[in-house]
Amino acid sequence: LLPYLEKFHRLYPKIRISVTNGPTPETLGKLEGNIIDFGVVTEPVTSAGGCSVIPVKQIEDIFICGGEYSALASDTLAVKSLADFPLIMLEKNTSTRKYAESFLCQNNINITPEFELATSSLIVQFVKRGLGIGCVVRDFAEKAIEEKSVFQLNLDSVIPKRNICIVKKDTVNSKAAEKLLELLLA
Repeated sequence: LLPYLEKFHRLYPKIRISVTNGPTPETLGKLEGNIIDFGVVTEPVTSAGGCSVIPVKQIEDIFICGGEYSALASDTLAVKSLADFPLIMLEKNTSTRKYAESFLCQNNINITPEFELATSSLIVQFVKRGLGIGCVVRDFAEKAIEEKSVFQLNLDSVIPKRNICIVKKDTVNSKAAEKLLELLLA
C-alpha cells in the first residue's frame, strides 16, 4: 500500500487522506457504517454487505521458525507436527488467523497458540527470538527470511494462496478516495 500512497502524495500533495488499519471484520464494519470510503483487506471476506470485493494481489501464508527451531527448516515437516510446538499467531478476530485455523482444522489439527499477537511484524520478532513457530503472510517475513534470521518451514501440506482485496461500495463519497482507488486498481 505504501508505494501507492507515496505516488498519490506526489500527484496530489495538497490532498489529505486518513489511513486506518485493523482486522478485516473491523474494516468491513467501518465500511458498512460509512466511516471509511474503502478498505484493503485479506480474504476470506465473509460479509461485504452489498460492497464490491476486488482481488488485487495474491498472498501466501507460511509458517516460520528461528532460534532453537531453525533446524526444522532443513526437512519437510508434517503439518500435524505443528501442534507439538509453541505457535505464534495473530489474534482471533483477524481473517489471517481464521484462514490459518481453517487450514489446520481441515488437517485435523487443533491448536492453542502460545502467543496471540496484534501484528504480523510482532510475530516475526517473536520468532526471531526463538519463542515459537509463527504463521504470517510471506510478505511480512520476506526480509527476515532473506537475512536468514528466520526460516520458512517446508510443510507436507501448504496453506492455499489467497488474495488481498479492495472492498468498496458502488459509490465512493470523496474525490480523494476515488483518485486513490484509481491508482490502486491501475
